[in-house]
Amino acid sequence: MGFRVEKIVKKWLAVLMIFSWNFTGVLYGAAYEKYVDEIVSSFIKDVQKEYDIVCIGSGGRMPKYVEEISLDFNAYRRADIEEVRELIVQLRTKLIERVNSHEKIRPFLIEYPFTWQGADISIAFQKPNTGSYYLDGSVAFVCPGRGGKIAYKRAELQKKTIFGMIDTVRNTVAPDRVEEHTVFVPLLEESYEEAVRIIQEKKKKDHDKID
Repeated sequence: MGFRVEKIVKKWLAVLMIFSWNFTGVLYGAAYEKYVDEIVSSFIKDVQKEYDIVCIGSGGRMPKYVEEISLDFNAYRRADIEEVRELIVQLRTKLIERVNSHEKIRPFLIEYPFTWQGADISIAFQKPNTGSYYLDGSVAFVCPGRGGKIAYKRAELQKKTIFGMIDTVRNTVAPDRVEEHTVFVPLLEESYEEAVRIIQEKKKKDHDKID
């Protein structure tokens, strides 16, 4: 009898622990999701106007604490690596500063201060009013790459064969066809620190020329 009661007590204690953990997670989630939304909303509003870009999506990695904030932008213009490097570094820097200056979110950060590893920003560069990409070797897409690097990519058209289907009911065969589709091809990968160093060296050279 005592053994059965002990098993029942243990079972209910386990249920209560799970419920308590989930309830705490819900409370934490509701709190930090609100703060993340405040940060992201104001950040998007400011940078869209300043840099002439459009946010097309947001998200992140926040299972219990805020580990990563992800933002996807479109820019409707042609851009080279030098311009894109400066743009991505400036956006990441501003997002990091925005997170670290928000005092209420600090207890919910996986790590404080928030660093560039958690600022996941991607930008696609497209032709205005078309949604298509420039095929001239300029940067079409910049995003986080392997090992936390910044990955710059160009767009190119590649041909793909779509094999015909057999319709057994009508006893017909659709012919094979060749379609072109856009793919991203690597241009360059560099660490965030390397990108910052290149920008700083360029600024110093430009400043020395003025002097």
